[in-house]
Amino acid sequence: MKNLKLLILLFTVSLAFSSCKKEGCTDVIADNYDEEAKEDDGTCEYSGCTDPESLTYNAQATIDNGTCEYAGCMDPDAKNYDATAVESDGSCMYEGSVVFWWTQSTASSMTAQNLNTLDFYVEDSLIKNVSTTLSWASAPVCTESNVMTKTKGLGAVKTKSFTYKFTDPNSGQNIFEGTIDFNANTCDAKELTR
Repeated sequence: MKNLKLLILLFTVSLAFSSCKKEGCTDVIADNYDEEAKEDDGTCEYSGCTDPESLTYNAQATIDNGTCEYAGCMDPDAKNYDATAVESDGSCMYEGSVVFWWTQSTASSMTAQNLNTLDFYVEDSLIKNVSTTLSWASAPVCTESNVMTKTKGLGAVKTKSFTYKFTDPNSGQNIFEGTIDFNANTCDAKELTR
């Protein structure tokens, strides 16, 4: 009987000790570390970047804390500039524009030669048919209406040369032709003279 009482006492003490083991997060670097926890219950949480595409991705993070950083195009002259990028990934792409123009004197010279319209090409691609009666006192702005503007993608370079020509739509004769540089994030002006 004494043995049975001792056995019951040991069982009760053992049960009391096991119920006193507090469960919780026992990892000291976790956001919800519980210093009173004696047994880890798998509830630990960690702040950090949770996006695997980020440069600062933390595989252990369970709560995104806004610290994700990304690679991207860091050149403000690029059309795909990313102001939030912290590291260049070589993805920058550029484009540039050129506006072609002529003065009243050149317009009068073309009219005197019975040139009423010209076909405008860049890299042998027809842009539009333009009236030779158009003229400007000075270089127009690219966004002005009725101007001869062309925007070209430059790829990964900031300057690229393209051919242009203005031809007589009746004879096919080139009236103006040449090569011109298109520069990233700019609108350059090219005066055509006769």
